[in-house]
Amino acid sequence: MGDVTGSGKSALISRNALENVRIDQTLPPVAGTIVRNAKLDWVVDAVGDLDGDGKADILWRYTKPGTNDSGVTFAWFMGGGESMVDGVQTKVDPNVNEVKHRGGAPLNWSIAGIIDLNADSLGDIVWISPTNQVRALMGQAGRTWVNTLVGQMPAGYTILKLGDMDGDGKGDIVMRDTNGNIKVWLMNGTQIKATYDMIATDKTWQLYAAGDFDGNGAMDFVWKKPDRKLVVWLTNPTNITFPYVYGDAGAAPDGLVPVEP
Repeated sequence: MGDVTGSGKSALISRNALENVRIDQTLPPVAGTIVRNAKLDWVVDAVGDLDGDGKADILWRYTKPGTNDSGVTFAWFMGGGESMVDGVQTKVDPNVNEVKHRGGAPLNWSIAGIIDLNADSLGDIVWISPTNQVRALMGQAGRTWVNTLVGQMPAGYTILKLGDMDGDGKGDIVMRDTNGNIKVWLMNGTQIKATYDMIATDKTWQLYAAGDFDGNGAMDFVWKKPDRKLVVWLTNPTNITFPYVYGDAGAAPDGLVPVEP
């Protein structure tokens, strides 16, 4: 899902066996728009605003192994939406404004997501190598990018989530190891301006949801215990190590999981 038209509302992105990619701006889906075709070996790896126009763009990656194109990524820069023309409100259906090659890497590299690391309104693509090297394709004017080394994650850690942890408007990188230890890289573009160790979780806890739940500009976390009980961490942007912990936040509904943790 993503706000592909800049309307302030998320749209549903789906596809079928005929390789049609459809966008529905209303739920339940009524009359979606087929914007383009994509072969089934292409998968959506991330959705985010890559060019700063207020519309989420779609990042595709070719996942068929053993070909020259394995791991290649392309971005669909999205258009459409509502605007005022000569005082009249006009609406244009979602469409693919431009398709651009957006780099690529071997299939044993993974994409952590799209986040604005330097607060220039251009989404940056964060990559992780099989040896825990972190790189970023930094968005530039003209829908171009620069491939830059960010750093080396400690052994045993994987990226948990990308989000703003200190409320400065710049995306940060949160990682976790198999024992439940959590590290935070506060970012200033591709520079790691500070590293914090947050209090550890139990290793059996799973990330259930993340987002700014209290409106202070910092990303918060909801953890799920094996018995489905929830624990909420409200991040303190001035003391990232110690979030405000609510240990009895109810239980996860039986049989339901978040669409995007």
